[in-house]
Order: sequence, then C-alpha cells, then structure tokens
Amino acid sequence: MQLLAVDYGEAKIGLAISDEAGKIALPYKILENQGFNFVLSCLQEICHEEGIGKIIVGRPIGMKGQETVQTKKTDEFIKKLQNNLKVPIEPEDERLTSKAAEVLSGRGDHAVAAMIILQDWIERNT
Repeated sequence: MQLLAVDYGEAKIGLAISDEAGKIALPYKILENQGFNFVLSCLQEICHEEGIGKIIVGRPIGMKGQETVQTKKTDEFIKKLQNNLKVPIEPEDERLTSKAAEVLSGRGDHAVAAMIILQDWIERNT
C-alpha cells in the first residue's frame, strides 16, 4: 500500500509518497494552496493515479506539546479531508520537521518536510 504525506501550509502544501511497499518516503511535489477545493481535487487525482491507501497529515504542535493557531487550522483541514476523501487520514506530530527539512535540503522545502513526516510515521508503524 502506498502512503501519501501532507505538510499543510497556508501558501504551499508539501507532498511525499512512499514506495509501493510502504517502507521508504520520497519527496513528491509541492502544491500551491489555491483553496480547499483545488487541494482536494489534486489529492483525489493523486490518490487515484498512485493507488494511495492512507494519507498522513503533519500536525504542527508547539515544542511544549501545546496546540497553536496553526494546529487548529491544520485540524480543520484534516477534518475536511476526512469528510471528502475515501482514503483514511491520520494526523502525525510534525515538530521540528521544517528545521530538519532545512538542514537536508538547504531550505525549508515543504516536500522534504512531508517526506520526514512520512518516514517518521513509517518507522513507528511498521
């Protein structure tokens, strides 16, 4: 089963995809966030074309475990996805993924952040 990870942002949304065995995460693409309907349409197409069995969405939590404004926005996004996609959606703590993506890519690449979110999920769940 292939997995898709989403690093949600108000301007850009990073995506990562697993290999067919669901063991290795790779950066996939970056979507411009042109509103929920646009993003939903893109995700539906990707799920269909790539045979996605589950979507992992990075959930930003403050360093002390507290919810932030961005946490609430991401939770709303996750709920909308759950109501509109047939694929299971699972949130994943994404603390420090942006920093790690910056170290790995030399910039805050959203697709690399999504890859880190997905690889963390894979390692904890397989």
